[in-house]
Amino acid sequence: DADGAVRLVAFDGAGVPVVSVDELRLQKMSREQLGAAVAGGDPLYEVRWVDVPVPAAPSGTPGAGLPPDVVVAHVEPGGDVRTSVADVLETVQDFLAASTDDESSRLAVVTRGGIAGTLPDPATAAVWGLLRSAQTEHPGRIVVVDVPAEDASAGAETQSELLAALASGEPQLVVQGGKLSAPRLMAVSVETAPTASTWNPDGTVLITGASGALGQLVARHVVAEYGVRHLLLVSRRGAEGSEELAAELTGAGASVAFAACDVADRESLAAALAAVPDDHPLTAVIHAAGVLDDGVVTALTPDRVDTVMRPKVDGARHLHELTRDADLAA
Repeated sequence: DADGAVRLVAFDGAGVPVVSVDELRLQKMSREQLGAAVAGGDPLYEVRWVDVPVPAAPSGTPGAGLPPDVVVAHVEPGGDVRTSVADVLETVQDFLAASTDDESSRLAVVTRGGIAGTLPDPATAAVWGLLRSAQTEHPGRIVVVDVPAEDASAGAETQSELLAALASGEPQLVVQGGKLSAPRLMAVSVETAPTASTWNPDGTVLITGASGALGQLVARHVVAEYGVRHLLLVSRRGAEGSEELAAELTGAGASVAFAACDVADRESLAAALAAVPDDHPLTAVIHAAGVLDDGVVTALTPDRVDTVMRPKVDGARHLHELTRDADLAA
């Protein structure tokens, strides 16, 4: 209407209405209002793995095999990230294309020892990310299970664990020591919330993707909240178009240097890092570079996935390798 109110009606995939709102009005919220809304609460959340009940084996069917409508795919740890994701993407697309007339069939993707530990396997983590997105688009069709690394990929023990996982109804599970764990989003209490670390004000903070909206936001934040006084802002454009940001950060007391660099190019990134002055050594790295090429899982291609992963995955690997000997606070 003239006051900006709208009526909202939502339907499910079968065209059945699931919710209706007679009048919805949107209004701007100031920083002060937002701060007051979260004051005293728990605005931070984290994913925690919690135990879920292990379903009892069906009576009278000891050693029963997997249901015929379950397709199983295995992903080995330690693989190349881009190759692993491309392979699983093909598996998911083939499964969905072959089962368009059978909505009851399920794809179970089994990974080994790559998720719930203190140091997840990068390729496995990337595969899980792809599968989580696929699960939201095709609910009830895809299950992903991480089993202990020592389990044989086709062994009887893994099959029994997979049967239990499928019977649990959980879309994502970790199997360890006969227990099933599922991810839950849980509030971080004030007592356990991480506190802001102290960064060396004489050190240089590197921010990749600095010409993007996220990179600029992070640059302002670390200067205002962490007292950072030396920034190396890296992007493919370098300083071009960032004059206003540079003036703002300089006005806030920071010294700003720009570097035109493709973080997926190891030599280019190494050259940018070599320019960090000795009297202001590198003390923190924030990897905000990225490329968007969104699409539903059935429309993705290896080339589209590669476009997204090149700056994010290759860039992260290069940053890790080139700064592993630096004394970094973050």
